[in-house]
Amino acid sequence: MIKPFALIDARAPKEAIEALQKIMPTIPFLTQGLTYAAISGHPDIFFASINQEWIIAPNTPQKYIDHFTAHEIPFELGEEEIGESLSESTYYNVLFHQHTLYHKVGFTSKTILEKTAALPFTALPQAYTRCSVFGVGKHLITSDGGIAKVLKQRQLSHCLVPPQQILLPPYPYGFIGGTMGYWRGTLYFIGDPRHHECYRPLLAYLKKHDIQWQALYNGPLYDGGGILFVG
Repeated sequence: MIKPFALIDARAPKEAIEALQKIMPTIPFLTQGLTYAAISGHPDIFFASINQEWIIAPNTPQKYIDHFTAHEIPFELGEEEIGESLSESTYYNVLFHQHTLYHKVGFTSKTILEKTAALPFTALPQAYTRCSVFGVGKHLITSDGGIAKVLKQRQLSHCLVPPQQILLPPYPYGFIGGTMGYWRGTLYFIGDPRHHECYRPLLAYLKKHDIQWQALYNGPLYDGGGILFVG
């Protein structure tokens, strides 16, 4: 029997991790020596959800892979290992939404491309796709202007949130997709969007489309590579 759990950056604010643990079993995630430090604890760098199956980077520490086995979660190891370069750190950072794969051409894991070969592919200008855009129902939220342009051209419902004031130490700012996760009708944020100077359009968008949301702590939005709800 599948037993859901959540993955979150182990360096996320303590209050956010504790709040998430009250919702479901939570695994704080962190790696060492595999990719650059800022994203070394980001689940969305190592894990991708495709058609209710997880594709996992093969050099993900075994203790995290073991949780998928123990919780009876279907998964497959991808072909490419995560590394430090742009191409090596974005193989699995895809958005699979409404039966469509979104990513930058030339950066996607071969394993994911094989899994989605018969499905639509939407090319985006940002290789850190899952970091930069998140989907809820038929709606998309992004912090990337180039992505927003593509979504507009395709007449897809979306909201653009400027990346400034999204924390991603040691960089000046992070990505909106890395602050979010969705589980059973609620959009969870690592932080409170009301701390963002452009929160009003975002909250108006969520309200317009009847998207319920919850802040995991009272502080600025924190890009932790997303909250991955597994199960």
